[in-house]
Amino acid sequence: MRSKRSFVGMMVAVLALVLGSGSVLLASNMGFKLNRLLQKPAAGVSKSGQHYLALPYFRQTGLNKAGDLYLDMGGSPYIQRVTRLIEATDLVQSYTGVAAVNNYALEEGVGYIVQIKGTAPSDLNYIVVGSHDPVFAASFEKPAPGVSKSGQNIFAMPYNFTGAKAGDLYLDIGGASFVQRITRLLTATDLVQSYTGVAAVNNFALEPGVAYVVQIKGTAASNVNYIASHY
Repeated sequence: MRSKRSFVGMMVAVLALVLGSGSVLLASNMGFKLNRLLQKPAAGVSKSGQHYLALPYFRQTGLNKAGDLYLDMGGSPYIQRVTRLIEATDLVQSYTGVAAVNNYALEEGVGYIVQIKGTAPSDLNYIVVGSHDPVFAASFEKPAPGVSKSGQNIFAMPYNFTGAKAGDLYLDIGGASFVQRITRLLTATDLVQSYTGVAAVNNFALEPGVAYVVQIKGTAASNVNYIASHY
């Protein structure tokens, strides 16, 4: 998934309160402030401390690279690694705190895998501030050599997406003509759960600040330039 716009960070006033699964989101039509709870490894809570993180499209000032995010989240006492998916190969690339190694640029609309250390002093309540970019189009490529091995994208769903469940995101992207599955990570087990278009099966609730894996079908008529429906 490739960004279509340059990165802009901004701090904004917040007005209304929305609650969701251990995290608190303050939101307005201008911006967001999210308290995203990221648990360290603990039986029945988080198997390895891994979490799929979605940042706002306009991030706060200074969050430009993986190393910036690593430090903003507490650095080495808390963070094992910040990981991105390399879509052309379905391999991953991780930043682990060494400034010059894999310090890749953060991208608008891209989700990242953040792993909290088992030795962290506590779970991490990460405060995320930013706002939405209403004209940004996420580029979801169908499988093609050298471009996308399997059509998978780790997608940073907008905090103000109009849908409530995986099925809503599935349909908003284009439904069965384009989407193979929408997948979330189950942190307690490190297994995944996928919605594949069957309304009653795994139609899980979406959460602000959580990234999801969107897989585009090899039979799709084209790639998808996706502008999410938003408030």
